[in-house]
Amino acid sequence: MDDDTLYPPFAVGDSMNDLTRRLSGISKSGTFTQVPGWDWELIMCGISGAISRYQDGLGKSRGIAARAAVGEALWWFAAADEFLRKRVSCGMSLSAYSAGIQKTSAGRRFAGLVFLRNRAGHQLVAALMQNYYGKANANIRESDGTLRPFTVTATARARISPFEESPGDGYYFAPSISLPPPDVNHPENCKRDACYDELVAERRVIDVFDAVQRSLSDAISFQWTDRNVHVSVIGSGILPISPDA
Repeated sequence: MDDDTLYPPFAVGDSMNDLTRRLSGISKSGTFTQVPGWDWELIMCGISGAISRYQDGLGKSRGIAARAAVGEALWWFAAADEFLRKRVSCGMSLSAYSAGIQKTSAGRRFAGLVFLRNRAGHQLVAALMQNYYGKANANIRESDGTLRPFTVTATARARISPFEESPGDGYYFAPSISLPPPDVNHPENCKRDACYDELVAERRVIDVFDAVQRSLSDAISFQWTDRNVHVSVIGSGILPISPDA
């Protein structure tokens, strides 16, 4: 396995014929109710648009637009996770699916974003941090008594204030200790919190978003012609071909 590739796992006993029908939306009668792949295309378009709006919102007054775009992107990433679980890894338990997709760094990074969406929800002030910069000018007295100008600069990363201007260099994801407390009724049982700590926390938002967007785009793609649809899936596991495929 390539550690930079996201591999949706295939369920034991699943067939290529069944996978093709699920991904394409083919009914039991063999007809289409929608254009095959429209839902995955919608998810990928939503992710791309949210990332673009995040970047456009940086350096702007109050920073609301950029933070709203982070929340939107997390929602679309969660939608991608649901698509993979139900349309590619159909028949697997959540724990089995999570263990399969977390075999690579790309999969764990993706799982970390899903964890953040579930844990932080709309409380994005707690989920984001930014760099703060300070500068002080001073003079250094040389051995001969002359003064030489000297500047000290410092960078501190800290939680943001609700209506603070968004930073031009972007936000960072907060460490998990700074996130809202977990919901006791919905504990994290799939180790996605560890994925967050490993590959998402304290990293630039745009770096994580770009990496996950690329891995999802590579994992599944649809190509359309007038009469045919070709679907490409990079998955893991044994997927037998049905006799009637």
